[in-house]
Amino acid sequence: MMQRLQRWLTNLLTWYCREDLREGILGDLDEKLAHASMTKSSRRAHWGFVLQSLGFLHPSFRRRGLFSSGSAGLWKNYLRISQRSAWRNGQYFSINLVGLVVAIACILFCSVLIQDELKYDRFHVNGDTLYRIYKNHIYPMEDIDERSAETSGLLAPTMSQLYPEVESFCRLYAFEDVNIFRDDESYRSTITQFADSSFFTMFSFDLLQGDASSALVAPRSVVLTESLAKKIFGNQDPLGQEIVSFGELTYQVTAVCADPPRHSSLQFDQLISWTTGVPGTGPLAFNWLNNWLAQATKTYVQLSPAANPSQLEEKLPAMMDDHFPERADRYFWRLQPLAQTYLHSADIRSQRGLKNGSLQFVRILGVSALLVLLIALINYINISLSRASQHWK
Repeated sequence: MMQRLQRWLTNLLTWYCREDLREGILGDLDEKLAHASMTKSSRRAHWGFVLQSLGFLHPSFRRRGLFSSGSAGLWKNYLRISQRSAWRNGQYFSINLVGLVVAIACILFCSVLIQDELKYDRFHVNGDTLYRIYKNHIYPMEDIDERSAETSGLLAPTMSQLYPEVESFCRLYAFEDVNIFRDDESYRSTITQFADSSFFTMFSFDLLQGDASSALVAPRSVVLTESLAKKIFGNQDPLGQEIVSFGELTYQVTAVCADPPRHSSLQFDQLISWTTGVPGTGPLAFNWLNNWLAQATKTYVQLSPAANPSQLEEKLPAMMDDHFPERADRYFWRLQPLAQTYLHSADIRSQRGLKNGSLQFVRILGVSALLVLLIALINYINISLSRASQHWK
């Protein structure tokens, strides 16, 4: 950073200073920097270089013709005329000034909000290849035509087996307000997610302690967020500790991760391994999360960089005919880029455990900013025409 600033100042002085002084100024600065680097810290030496460089921006060192006296006088004349006009027409000037200030403030405010909304889910390293699967549920006989984020628990494993472009998958299911007990103390998890072991390799949530590839492999494994771990264990090391949580079962803390960023549509403060609910593997026999019929799971897939999501969608009806023919004529699976799940899911139901925004809200903000700018311009033109008409009279 300081070296980049040093180069920028050197280029500025080369452009600004007189030719007969330029070589001597730059040489003195380099010599003083070298001497200061031997007697002071590097940071203090570079700051000294910056301050000394700024001192050479005095007009006495300026090369001829850079800022001609004519152009300087012209700008002074403009400022003098503007000042006199403002004093002479104080009311008009105040209205124009207030209008422009309010317009600029509103535009900046809307721009900041729009940029904030557009930041969601942009931090994932694999974001360009991550997709959420949702379904179009169409059944004309019962007048059903809706979109839902709920999928079959066996959908993702089957896709992974059949289609090589599916590199990885992660299933999620959220429970709200789950109680946690330890040493006769009770705590509460606002959002508890059951998640596959691929969670931390697919999504870019920072793991502070533990191993990303194995944290959610074994049944009864739990990953806590930093804030929840601090609340439960204080300054103790939580790794390997046991808590009583969902289903009044004992879980072992296998990892601690940073709290999900605010700009993440996926929120949680406790992750429980998916194998905990697999019948025959874990103590919770969640058949409804591990079959084709029940629709409850949130499914995410990571495709290979060369994969075409539209072409993959076209293959899914054939998979339904083979593995779930009972709903093949009703359920039509769609792939939604992860970066679109926050703003483009207003008409997708069953969003528990997810944050959702509104694309319509973003559009309204953008239109509002343009309208404010237009009103400010019309106001300025009207006042200017009014002043001109008085002058003509």
